[in-house]
Amino acid sequence: MIHDMSRRRLLVPLLLIASLTAQTKVPDPGLIERTIARLSVADARTADDAMIALIRGDRASVPLLRAVLARKPGAAATERAQRALRICEIDAPIENGVKTGLVADHEKLRPGNPLQLTSTICNVTDAPIALFLGMSYSGNVLQNGLALAQQVPLETEGTRDGLVHARLGNVGFCGTGACPIVVVVKPWTAVEFVLPLEYRTEPKPQDHCPHDGPHLAAPWVFLPLAPEKRRVRLQLDHQVVASSAQGMVEPEAKANWNGRLRSNVIVIELSDQPVR
Repeated sequence: MIHDMSRRRLLVPLLLIASLTAQTKVPDPGLIERTIARLSVADARTADDAMIALIRGDRASVPLLRAVLARKPGAAATERAQRALRICEIDAPIENGVKTGLVADHEKLRPGNPLQLTSTICNVTDAPIALFLGMSYSGNVLQNGLALAQQVPLETEGTRDGLVHARLGNVGFCGTGACPIVVVVKPWTAVEFVLPLEYRTEPKPQDHCPHDGPHLAAPWVFLPLAPEKRRVRLQLDHQVVASSAQGMVEPEAKANWNGRLRSNVIVIELSDQPVR
């Protein structure tokens, strides 16, 4: 009996993945209802298996998940569908079980009009992932801007893989010791980080790392921009090495993930006309 139950538990997600592969852009109403039922079952593990199957479907699951949410199902199905959609909507590669997303709160930027970027780290594995994302004296690289990069032509001199990365400006140190920032992402979940930026056309002040032209500015970090650019392509790009998570103070969790966080690319239009 236990063996049969285990087979059925595995069979439902497999059938759901097969349905997703075959579905059209407009999901079949019957599939929508069956999906809602699977996400709503009383047994939490079985319902979570259905949610995980949807996440495994990646971008192919997006139309179905949106259709499920449009039906306004019960609280349990809604929570699982929203959780899955949050991950599936990100059009980025998966590396070592991690998918990284980047979105902006608007697509046109001008001086005096701040831009808010939201980065999302998704764990699409069955085990917790602990990522080393910076040191306490400079902050989380997904919040201070150091993971932000601009795509440029590959032949541009001094770039890595066609990317220009953000740079540190003024850096300060405060506290009794340096501690690695390690963020733990639970299995099949996502965490978000927010980065506020400003578009500045004037030269950057003569501090530790001056810049003569337009740039995107965060509190300690700036991303130089080519003066003639009117559309910029932004991406998160950051190499994570777990063994580098060392400091004077130990983090609460031990880093265990290695790889390169590479997000989808977003396009921002620039205007030199300030906000009135």
